Amino acid sequence: MVAKTLTISRDSKNVEDIFDGIGGFGRFQVCILVALLMFEVPAAFTIFSPIISGATPKEWTCDEIRIPFEDICLCNGTLTSSKSSIVVEWNLVCEFAWVSDFSTSMHMLGMLFGNFATGLCADWYGRRWTLLGTIIFLLTGTLISGLSPNLYLYIVARFICGMGYSGYASLSMTYAMEFLTPKWRSVCVSFGPFGEGIMLLGVIGYYFQDSWRTIYLVTAIPYFAIFAIFPFLPESPRWLLKNGQIPEAVTVFRQIAKINRHEDWKLSEENFISESKNNSASPPAGSMSYVEFFKNAAMRRTTLCLVAVWCTWVIMYFGISFNFKNIGGDAYLNIVFLGLCDTLAYPIAYLIGLRLNRRNLVALFMSGSALFLISLAILTIFKDDFVIDISNITQSLLLLAKFCSAGSRSSIRLFTGESFPTPVRNMGYGIVGVAASCVGLLAPQLAYLGSTSPSLPLFIFAGCSLIGAGVSFLLRETKGQPLNEDVQENKAKANK
Repeated sequence: MVAKTLTISRDSKNVEDIFDGIGGFGRFQVCILVALLMFEVPAAFTIFSPIISGATPKEWTCDEIRIPFEDICLCNGTLTSSKSSIVVEWNLVCEFAWVSDFSTSMHMLGMLFGNFATGLCADWYGRRWTLLGTIIFLLTGTLISGLSPNLYLYIVARFICGMGYSGYASLSMTYAMEFLTPKWRSVCVSFGPFGEGIMLLGVIGYYFQDSWRTIYLVTAIPYFAIFAIFPFLPESPRWLLKNGQIPEAVTVFRQIAKINRHEDWKLSEENFISESKNNSASPPAGSMSYVEFFKNAAMRRTTLCLVAVWCTWVIMYFGISFNFKNIGGDAYLNIVFLGLCDTLAYPIAYLIGLRLNRRNLVALFMSGSALFLISLAILTIFKDDFVIDISNITQSLLLLAKFCSAGSRSSIRLFTGESFPTPVRNMGYGIVGVAASCVGLLAPQLAYLGSTSPSLPLFIFAGCSLIGAGVSFLLRETKGQPLNEDVQENKAKANK
């Protein structure tokens, strides 16, 4: 067999040619997707566990006498419940009822800091070690959540979980995307087991409903898999090339070619070295800063538009998820339905995305979510005028809105990863993530508002969704385009 020689270059089209030449989407890409996305299951446990651990039971006793939930604030004795949650253990009722949602807001605050730190670390020090750090944060925060002796340490633990989750959510997608060609990039956001993780949490919560602490400890176990997987994870070759680590990038490409059974491709490191001497338009990733996003009009527009889309989406997605406690029904079954929405939405978004461009796809799902939320809000206002029970209808509408918000998540993550160049891709995620996390602090509080004014949060979620849909049309279309490998290239494309 005649060996084929391929010159390595930092030019984006050339890098895509390399991946096509060494197998495109082969066995290596399947393995890397499984290794990176498998942690979406415990990550789903971590982010949605407060729905169980922070639930307020409807059955209470005052000095061992059963009382209606509406009368618990009149109890002058010992207030207890047969259910297990932080609300029961730390008596978070009546004037302290807001504290449970406040702990969830601290989780969102942790996401703010996590986005900022992960964006810097991933682009300065590499994807591989930063990923390990995010998983360790998730593991530590989940374990502390289950072992917390008091509410204060529990809130700190939720903050740590938030830092780990936001870092992992952004990094796992961009890390995987950098091993894929344009044709296959949407796979990394379309088939992750996040929804399956939420569904499994409902089952775990049901079997361990007598101990909210056990739920946290059990759901922390999958994170230990990172210590077995980490030694086999390669660094992103795109990141290595942008930082001048040419021999290391060649080694990774050769490993990929070997696993994909395309060893007939011979990568010419020497040709790259001679070419790269004349290619200094973009500095190494480690020297980039957040100033890069606002130095020119094109990058600034992309950044601000993505910030707006992410902020509106996070209010809608987490607001809908946390608002499920206000619609009644079995809490564990509701969580399973929540997960089912994500499970179905991601592959359906992928299939629709084969026909639609990125902007239309985002707008379709966000507008759909707004439509169902507005319908639900109107039904909620007039629910007392109906002569039949409409609880099944309201639950169905909220689930449909959740389905569309999950489809939006898949679409927006892909759109964001394709919009930023390699040297600042994770920093770009950091900026939009920080902004979204700031706004996301309001989501649990809006859900708490829903306990007294059920329709108001729904109108707010719908309005945010429509704004995000409109702003998405201001972004440059990225479907089918090579990933930008330097900042100057991104400026040129954005100005076209």
